Amino acid sequence: MTIEGKITGLESYVFKNRPYTIAAVTINKVLHGDKSQLNKTIRVMFLGGNITRKEMLAAANYPSNSSDDSNSEEIVTVEEENNRLPKAGERLAMVLSKLPAGTNNIPGKFWSPAFAYKSVFFRNSNGEYKRIPEAKSIGGGFRGSTSTNQLNQEDDEKMNNGMNALINKDVLHKVR
Repeated sequence: MTIEGKITGLESYVFKNRPYTIAAVTINKVLHGDKSQLNKTIRVMFLGGNITRKEMLAAANYPSNSSDDSNSEEIVTVEEENNRLPKAGERLAMVLSKLPAGTNNIPGKFWSPAFAYKSVFFRNSNGEYKRIPEAKSIGGGFRGSTSTNQLNQEDDEKMNNGMNALINKDVLHKVR
């Protein structure tokens, strides 16, 4: 299903020392898929979220110089690279896949962005929906070839343009 919606709530879960965030998303537009979901609120799982410092260090297998850190219940927020967490009140567009209930020991039914962060488009201050660009790689490619950075940038532009065209499709039809 491809949707445009608004984040109305966030919950954190931890499974096997990995943080997950379940976002409540109210669907404003169903761009592709089950139109009966329009105006409903669904749950969407994102990688990253709130976790105790103790769990985070255990997951990363970090040797700790301090027993304070390895036993710390301090809550920290972990974001995966290129996989920004949504914020309450934020609008976004996503391509989603349904996950089996209870995935990662998280109760209930929910969805997940297809292709991870590549299918999440956050609305910016200009009203455009854009995905988070990949971090630029260090080093060069083969001489005369197209770099991975350039291919990723071209892919982002193509996908951003396609998502915005899909979102604005109804508006264009109404104007004509």
